[in-house]
Amino acid sequence: MELITPEWCMPSDEPPTNDYDPRYDMVDSLEWTKIPLEKPKRSAVMREHDLAQYENMFFMFMPQVAGGVPLTTVMKEDYRCIEQGRFMRWINKDIGRRAEYEQAMEAGVELLMQETIEIADNADEDVNRSALRIKTRQQLAAKYKPKLFGDSKQIDITTKNLDREGLKAMTATQLRELLADSQDNTIDAEYTDVSE
Repeated sequence: MELITPEWCMPSDEPPTNDYDPRYDMVDSLEWTKIPLEKPKRSAVMREHDLAQYENMFFMFMPQVAGGVPLTTVMKEDYRCIEQGRFMRWINKDIGRRAEYEQAMEAGVELLMQETIEIADNADEDVNRSALRIKTRQQLAAKYKPKLFGDSKQIDITTKNLDREGLKAMTATQLRELLADSQDNTIDAEYTDVSE
């Protein structure tokens, strides 16, 4: 399938003209700033063209993203004039595409974390700049792979559903056993006899 770049995306040598909208002829006054401009409607052909480009770009970009290159950088280097926000909305609309994008991001994050060693070992670079580059990669890695690179610890808590009446119904021996079972996993606890 051959992709065609639309005319509105190509640079022009001609100076812009005001012929297409007579509202711009009011340059002498400031009234023209109060007139809301209407967003041009995209034809069905243009939308289909964009979708075909998005599909093509997606399969071209994902290996680069998996290689650790940010999607924004890849899109800026591309010769097509695709709006980044619109492209991300297109990715997020489909669960499969979103999952593939996240997989590529996770692979890229692992490569970025491996780069931190090279950055730290590079004696030619400014120390503050190196520290910033490493910290940025660590924060990105903690976001996309929190189990592997995150600082937070997960605490699993198992409780028995006991209300005040349930505690009152338990004997002192049962309460001591409950407390003894939970003391290994409890940070701070105190036994109080509530059977009175």
